[in-house]
Amino acid sequence: MAQLLYEKQSTKVHLNATQRHIRLCKRTTGTEDAITAIEPFYQALIEKQKATEDAGLNRKMVRDDVYHFDNILDDEVISCYEDCKKHDKKDQDRSVLLQLSPDGKYTTITKTRLTDEPDKVGQLVSRIGARGADHPLNSIVEVLNAGIENCRTGLSTYNQSITDEKQPRLKKILSRPTCATNTNLITSIWPENLANVMPTAFSLF
Repeated sequence: MAQLLYEKQSTKVHLNATQRHIRLCKRTTGTEDAITAIEPFYQALIEKQKATEDAGLNRKMVRDDVYHFDNILDDEVISCYEDCKKHDKKDQDRSVLLQLSPDGKYTTITKTRLTDEPDKVGQLVSRIGARGADHPLNSIVEVLNAGIENCRTGLSTYNQSITDEKQPRLKKILSRPTCATNTNLITSIWPENLANVMPTAFSLF
């Protein structure tokens, strides 16, 4: 028995069923109008499927960038802590490290959430800056600020990539019922001599 297309079915089901329908029509004389009726909707769904795949790939690439920038910022924070330790060995009267980081652990920053780390590094930069422009550790401020900016830009781009991926997916979902609805159009123009083909034209196997 024939099983027509429905909105709740996946894009893959819609594409496979439509491809089968077109193949059957091409092998049956007098079905040119049926192919002409459904072809534009089939091609539109393919394009939306491709747009969704491209957007998904872009999101994964941007996510990799986020991790890359985070790793670089982690290394810069660790270098800052190492510089603090070297400074404290030379000047043991006051511990710069404990003033900048009360627990003395860089993991307090590097192990935090990706979305929170730029702000925590920003707080570290503020503490370094408060020691004055002439302080030896002030030279790392520019590097840390650049790392913060890269991370924030990466996170913003990633959030946008998620939105971009949802848009073609939504359009693709909206286009699926269009393909299903046009089976009615095809039925209305179906030649009478194809009565035996019709039951299998939309079977989903």
